Amino acid sequence: QDSFYAEKESLMLEELAKRLGYSPDYLGRRIRRESGTSFTRLRQKFFLEKAAELLLDSSLSVDEVASRLGYQSTSSFYKLFQKEYGVAPGAYRKMME
Repeated sequence: QDSFYAEKESLMLEELAKRLGYSPDYLGRRIRRESGTSFTRLRQKFFLEKAAELLLDSSLSVDEVASRLGYQSTSSFYKLFQKEYGVAPGAYRKMME
């Protein structure tokens, strides 16, 4: 499995705005208007979905999944994952087996 860290770094609002030729403020407002949520929240949800996929499709430990996705704090990853899915990452894996 490849590291998603580089992908995560490229999914910063400033970088995306630069690639598209917009200001970060404009792009952030446009994303919120079109999606009903912030770029940060969409980005977070995307990476939590990647985490869920890795938990189900690999034998990586939860810590390894968090690290692969560029989370510097495993603790914050656990909290975000539990908030999104209603269970801790390890419990999610067991529940979905």
